[in-house]
Amino acid sequence: MKNLTDRVRSRLQAGKRQSTQISIKMYADVIDDLKLIAENKGFSGYQPLMKYYIHQAMRKDLEEVLDQVFKDRLVNALRDAGVSEATLQNAVKKVLAS
Repeated sequence: MKNLTDRVRSRLQAGKRQSTQISIKMYADVIDDLKLIAENKGFSGYQPLMKYYIHQAMRKDLEEVLDQVFKDRLVNALRDAGVSEATLQNAVKKVLAS
């Protein structure tokens, strides 16, 4: 699995990404608020602002998911290398406490 930096780098390569049109129902007052925010933040409209919000939240969550995948793989590799369960659990507790 690619890390976050590799995923972003591959997405920046021109011509390799496809877009898909979606439809989403939102309350009219939310759209009005988005339009107001977009105008004041220099976005060309509310849809680019929505994409920005989605990408910001997605990057944060993706980083958390990839971190967890990495940790799981590391623990499994250490387990496969013969590290005891007690040592693994102790190390995980110390990492979570820090």
